Parts: sequence; structure tokens; C-alpha cells
Amino acid sequence: MLKDRGLNFRVLIAGEGELSAELKELAKRLDVEDRVLFLGFVSDMKGFHASLDIFALPSLWEGFCYAQVEAMTLCRPVVAFNVSSIPEVVIDGETGYLVPAEDAAAFADRLETLIRDPKLCLRLGENGRRRVIENFELRKTLADFERAITA
Repeated sequence: MLKDRGLNFRVLIAGEGELSAELKELAKRLDVEDRVLFLGFVSDMKGFHASLDIFALPSLWEGFCYAQVEAMTLCRPVVAFNVSSIPEVVIDGETGYLVPAEDAAAFADRLETLIRDPKLCLRLGENGRRRVIENFELRKTLADFERAITA
């Protein structure tokens, strides 16, 4: 969809998994091989997140998603489906965008919005970093846990 809209973008996929071969074949079939880079195992995830402008999370289920928190820590806005625990971290319109599950058109729309507006990307990314520090920083989490077990 983004290619059909004439947008300049690249998708970086970090990691290996059971669907790697299938995804590579899909990229070929959809004629987006020139836009999708399969990086394989990435040991420097901080460097990976720093290389992104937007963190796209197309998962249909997540526990507490450290990958989105890591991206937000580096001021990257998140576009994700509004499923499982993702809305506990991403605030729609404030730190990124949440779209209905499996709504690829809405997902593409939100990515396009961010691609076309770098200032919005920056603002949402900064909001995301602030949210992570205020709510998920390790010292705060440990203090909250200590209060819970000693109260």
C-alpha cells in the first residue's frame, strides 16, 4: 500500500523466525524486495532502533512488548494494532498510533501520516520516551513492587 502511494520508505526486519522464508517469498511476490530488508539476528538492538524513524509493530498478540519500549526510549513513535497489552504502553495519538486488529489500510494510513510529517514523528517520539521513563523505568517499577509487597 505504501509503495502504491508513492512513498519513500524501507522496512527493516530484525530477527529470524519460522516465517522468515515465507516472508521473503511474500516480499518477492508483492514486488517490495527493494523496500524490505531482512537483517537476520541483530545483536545491537539499541543501534537497530536508533536507525529507525518509526517502529511498526504488526503483532496480533504481545505480552509486555520490550521492543516497543526500547524504540520509545529512543524517541521513536510506534504504529501498532490495538491488541493485547500494546495499549498499556502506546497511547493512541500521543506516543504513536493504535489501529484496529488486522486493518492493514488503517495501519498504512498511520504510517503514511508519520512518513509525511517528520515534526509529528519527533513529537510523538518524545512523548513516548517521556511515557516510558515516567511509567516503565526500572527504578520506578522496583519501587512500585516494593510498596506492593510491604504495604
